[in-house]
Amino acid sequence: MEDVCTNFTPDVAWRQILGLNLEKSEISLLQKAAHEWISGLLSFRFLLLPGKQNTKPGRAQAYLRSVINKKIDGLNSTGPDGSTLSAMLFAKDEFDGR
Repeated sequence: MEDVCTNFTPDVAWRQILGLNLEKSEISLLQKAAHEWISGLLSFRFLLLPGKQNTKPGRAQAYLRSVINKKIDGLNSTGPDGSTLSAMLFAKDEFDGR
């Protein structure tokens, strides 16, 4: 059951929340990057020292950001797609009138 939950959580994150359509090779790359980035968050060395963009967690974070920014750029050009990220991007503030 632990393995099912461990595999299900990232699957929900990249499919439902981010709305990514990834190929098999990209899935493992995304999961590896997420694992490396999270490992870095648990490291004081990564969090406190300069030059973290040159570390494994720093490169993983840059990769994850690039994937998400690419998705946001795609949403801006094509419009909403039903993902949670899309809903957040195109949400309207009732009080602001936007």
